[in-house]
Amino acid sequence: MEIKKGKISSIIGILFASSFLIRTVVIHQMRASKKQESEKIAAVQEFIKSQEQAESDKQKDTFKSILGNGSGTSEPGPSYEKTIFVNQQYNIGVRDGAYYLVTISSKKELLLEGVDNAYALAVKNEDRNKQEVAMVVHKDGVWHVINEEGEITKTLDRQYITAHTKLVVKNQTLDFE
Repeated sequence: MEIKKGKISSIIGILFASSFLIRTVVIHQMRASKKQESEKIAAVQEFIKSQEQAESDKQKDTFKSILGNGSGTSEPGPSYEKTIFVNQQYNIGVRDGAYYLVTISSKKELLLEGVDNAYALAVKNEDRNKQEVAMVVHKDGVWHVINEEGEITKTLDRQYITAHTKLVVKNQTLDFE
């Protein structure tokens, strides 16, 4: 009997030891798997960050070249307290609280009478499938879209517009995105 008890105790001891070893190996494998997964996530995040930085640098270079060309061609013209870049042909300048539509090539400026705020807003033209820019001015308490001659082409029905407002043209109708 005594030998049986010893053998049974040994077998039970071996079972407990082996279950402990198996549990330890499984825990170690889970930790290694979690570490590999977190390393993969960190690598993906770093890749995304580098891609976003590259895209941001590319956009900055594009804007610098565009703004550099615009300011380089209009350098002899009058200086403005604030310049709103519209496109390669036009800027909106602010001097002494007055807004001017500036033709870059001819350095011609047109006073926008009664205007107390202006933006160059992005327009997604779905009819032509391209991006455009609209010159939007605030005059007499209402927002208007103007053309290259400073004439009002459309009155907008929104009371508050910011520099980040986006417009869309769909079925030849201008609306807010």
